[in-house]
Amino acid sequence: MPHRHAAVLLAAIIAAVAAGIFLGWLGEPAADSVAWLGTLFLNALQLLVIPLVLTAVVSGVISAGDVRHFGPVGGWTVAYYLTTTALAVIIGLVMVNLIQPGAGVSLAGAAEVPETIAGGSTGVTAFINQILPPNLVAAAADTKLLPVILFALAFGVATLAVGDTGRPVAAFFQAANEIIMKLVIWLMYLAPLGILGLVAG
Repeated sequence: MPHRHAAVLLAAIIAAVAAGIFLGWLGEPAADSVAWLGTLFLNALQLLVIPLVLTAVVSGVISAGDVRHFGPVGGWTVAYYLTTTALAVIIGLVMVNLIQPGAGVSLAGAAEVPETIAGGSTGVTAFINQILPPNLVAAAADTKLLPVILFALAFGVATLAVGDTGRPVAAFFQAANEIIMKLVIWLMYLAPLGILGLVAG
């Protein structure tokens, strides 16, 4: 995106935030009239997440040009993902224990609340099953990024390993990555409308 367009987009986003606050202050009818724009914008963003991650990782691995270059890149990618995920969990646990949301709230007259909430296993086996699911499409549909990233890394390495046979596939993913990035840029031009709807809603 050109710098001039980025500056105009930033100004439009600031104006959208102010307009969203004003519409929210006016009341529910005014806010509801534009709230759907925020939902539509978020849906469009989520729609592009999986294609963007898949094509970006595959094309990134392919751009290395040699399978031997993949080791450090792949290791750092997985380490970064696991580290940021661990930090997110730690921050969540600390904040929940500090704020204690729901403490002191009376549930009298509310619907029946179970005494315990069943959770899945959190052991090593469960973690491996999460990063290597039996169905990649189902994982992508649930926006589980780690299985998609690992598949993309392995797919990129395999594309390099087959040599000349994989060149058409490499060209496809590199072109697809540029196309997805263009779609993301086009969507960013609509960000002020989406932010208007989100803030007002």
